[in-house]
Amino acid sequence: NNKIGKNKYYRNKNISKDTLSIKEINSYLNKLTDRNVNKITNGIRLKLEKKPYLNNMIIINILDKCIHQHQYITYYIQVLLNIFKDVPDLNSIIETHTDNLYKKINTTDINTEQSEYLQFCDKNKQLDLLIGYSILITELEKCNILQNKIIDGLNNLINTINGHTSDEERYKGCQCLYNIFKSFYEDNILPQGFIDKLETLKNKEKVMKIKFKIMDILERK
Repeated sequence: NNKIGKNKYYRNKNISKDTLSIKEINSYLNKLTDRNVNKITNGIRLKLEKKPYLNNMIIINILDKCIHQHQYITYYIQVLLNIFKDVPDLNSIIETHTDNLYKKINTTDINTEQSEYLQFCDKNKQLDLLIGYSILITELEKCNILQNKIIDGLNNLINTINGHTSDEERYKGCQCLYNIFKSFYEDNILPQGFIDKLETLKNKEKVMKIKFKIMDILERK
């Protein structure tokens, strides 16, 4: 009985240490900027020493942060690859979780029983997550971690922009499309499927600022 009690004590103690490590790693990630990538990377690597069983959890956590804080995606990916590049099946782990993120974004229904304001907020949040996902997939494909994910994600983003009632949100979505197409396709001609969808979006759009942004995408400016 004494032996069982001691094992239970040390098992709980280890769990507490892991929880503390995860919280400290999250704290590091929340402080990530373009100026401290190496410092954050080294800090997280130190916290994960002799704890490879936490790798998957931290990888997933970083991917989650990517879609919620997409302005830091390139730095999150840099940290992820610097720390976990030798993890077996890293690409598979990333693909599985990004697929789960995409499915969750697309299967989250807007509650029509709540106020119009709350519905509007939920639609904006959904668009923000889709923007974050689209940028994440773009960067992962550029790093050759994922393949053939970007077309479906961007088509979905275009459809979402097309159906949104807010001028501000549509412009934000179009700005995201502009940046992604410029980053991924550079000055090359876009696939015809994207051109057709963007032409439809342009012809329907009444707000000139948004229309001009779509024209910039099509004209590869």
